[in-house]
Amino acid sequence: MTLPDKSFENADKLKILHVISHYELGGAEKCTFELSRLFDGRVEMGVAAVLGNDSSEVGQSLTQTARENGITIFNGVGLPWKFGGFLATAFRLRRIVRDFRPDIVHLNTELPEFAYVLCLSIDTSLKRIPVIRTIHNTVLWSRWERLGMWCEKKLDDTPVIYVSDVVRDCFQKWRNACGLKPVTSGLTIYNPITVPLYREHLINLRIQQKEIRLLFAGRFEFQKGCDLLPEIM
Repeated sequence: MTLPDKSFENADKLKILHVISHYELGGAEKCTFELSRLFDGRVEMGVAAVLGNDSSEVGQSLTQTARENGITIFNGVGLPWKFGGFLATAFRLRRIVRDFRPDIVHLNTELPEFAYVLCLSIDTSLKRIPVIRTIHNTVLWSRWERLGMWCEKKLDDTPVIYVSDVVRDCFQKWRNACGLKPVTSGLTIYNPITVPLYREHLINLRIQQKEIRLLFAGRFEFQKGCDLLPEIM
């Protein structure tokens, strides 16, 4: 992947478009919006959700904070994908890319990848824009295996980020099932987690300030790693 020659001191900031599924709680959203906070205005960032808008309270909270941090927010379409919504999403994403004109497009698994592959099929001129992917799951395309294989072959030469080494290993197995060679340009980067150093209010006064309290909020299934909680704690 060849990137444009831009420095943070240059007036022309590097522009990155993050493509996610929706504005809700999830690893992709956490990773995307935490990156925006870490870059602190040094990179011009846009976020496009391929599924609908930020109509929920969680979504509105995320997008409001993002806008305060200078991020451009793009909504998708609300049409059901089974009834042609995927085509409308692809055309909408094409318009977003052409209007925002990013230097890099960052895709998160899996629906954003599908939408962008359709987008490239509609407008091949967008292939000149470098793409990078983040793989979040150990189980990929569980209900749409053939569709996933088609997308994987279209994104064959794209650099990949894994959120864990286990995800990396599972992704390589998925590549083998697709008949593709292992990815050579891959890197494991764990999702960022913000832990407050000081708590102004503690409900339980017996808990010391330096102790970390963990709340697991997720589905009780293998890829969420809930079985690892006792070992972690």
